[in-house]
Amino acid sequence: MLPQSYQTIFRKHLSEQQYLTLEILLLLIQILKNQGFNPHSAPLTVTNGDYGGKLMKKE
Repeated sequence: MLPQSYQTIFRKHLSEQQYLTLEILLLLIQILKNQGFNPHSAPLTVTNGDYGGKLMKKE
């Protein structure tokens, strides 16, 4: 997934758990990007007002 040079650098400076977490995160980002996910048009938003901070659908 990562170029070999990046893998070498990350494996040298990160623990195995940190490296695997990074790989999973990058994979999830790639999947969302390929599916056309746009965080600015997400269907849910957090409100701080009359709804007690619950997730509410945007209208």
